[in-house]
Amino acid sequence: MNNWVSNEVERFQREISALEAEFAARKQQLFAKLAELLGVPSAPLKRKPGRPPKSAYGGSLFGAEPKRRGRKPGSKNAAGARPGRKPRGEETLPMSIVKVLEAAPAPLNAREILEGLQKNGWQTTSGDPQAMVYKTLHRIEKTGVVVKAERGRFVAPPK
Repeated sequence: MNNWVSNEVERFQREISALEAEFAARKQQLFAKLAELLGVPSAPLKRKPGRPPKSAYGGSLFGAEPKRRGRKPGSKNAAGARPGRKPRGEETLPMSIVKVLEAAPAPLNAREILEGLQKNGWQTTSGDPQAMVYKTLHRIEKTGVVVKAERGRFVAPPK
């Protein structure tokens, strides 16, 4: 019984391979005929397996104009700055954190830094500003802008 099943599976696989080859040949003939009818030079459809076909005609096989690209979402708007970002020259959160740490006599944790930022007029719409300060602290610590004095406490680097 198992021998018959394996023979049938092999037969079906051979039939599928033959049908795939016939389909590819007919597809090639169809595109050549369409290109001939439309007056577009035909190029053989050769492509790497698993990749989308590329076209010399801007994404269409039939001579369409190349797609014009505009600004990408999130790029600079007409005013020049991305929405939600501070223009150059204004103080960023890492810069503000360093100022608070430089003014502090002892190492501070994220909550104390947040209090100092708010005293200096820093505002945010974040739901958890302390977490935002904490993440920023760890990010700028990796670059050496601030130094970890002890667990959870940071200081400005010595000048």
